[in-house]
Amino acid sequence: MTGIVAGDVVFPVFGAGAGPKGDLEELCGTAFSIGPGVFMTAGHVVKKAFTHQVAAIGFPGAPGLTWRGSSIDERELFDDLDIGICKARVPHAPPAPWGGGEPLLLSEEVQTVGYPHGLDLALRMVVVRAFQGHIVSERKFGGLPGLPRVYELSFPCPKGISGAPIWTTEGEGRVAGVIVSNAIMEMEVYKETEVLKEPHKETILIKTEALHLGIAITPTAIFALRSGLLGGTVGEWLTEQGLLVK
Repeated sequence: MTGIVAGDVVFPVFGAGAGPKGDLEELCGTAFSIGPGVFMTAGHVVKKAFTHQVAAIGFPGAPGLTWRGSSIDERELFDDLDIGICKARVPHAPPAPWGGGEPLLLSEEVQTVGYPHGLDLALRMVVVRAFQGHIVSERKFGGLPGLPRVYELSFPCPKGISGAPIWTTEGEGRVAGVIVSNAIMEMEVYKETEVLKEPHKETILIKTEALHLGIAITPTAIFALRSGLLGGTVGEWLTEQGLLVK
């Protein structure tokens, strides 16, 4: 899945003001199509978008990088996995094919594209950014109530890329997970205490090292979600749409 451009496979999720102009206020995350008018993203992205007067999926307008938005009509949240499904009338949103959910190997290369810190309000410009790395681990994730299995990614996932798909780099590429979070692990590596001449005062200098990893929900966890909007499980929907490649 190379040669991705803004508004091709991934789309920004906007929060905007009301009124005819509907000025953009915040880029909340990244979404991608899973069928006609249906999008998947992270659940917290949808929640953040709906703190604004208008929640919308963005897409490029006719003249170059002038962006427009389609209001999100319906939404469904799965808090146990932090996954959201929503509907919006985006004129051109080709759905992304998925792999069958076979576990990725440690060190297997993956990539993603999205909109981390992608809204420049001063220039009224939307920026798409790409990341590539590898799978660090597959494990249960205690940061969500459903304790889903996740992939840890060798690159951090900044604000705005939540909801983006990851896909394998070999062949045509298939969706292999959905980014929802970061994991930051720290450990103390050095501590020094400096006693000042003034009584009862001391300065403690502590140095730590940190490991920053992106977190993506694995496809098998997502396939099992039962959706009212889709009329069945996500896996069944993807199969009906011809998007689940086994």
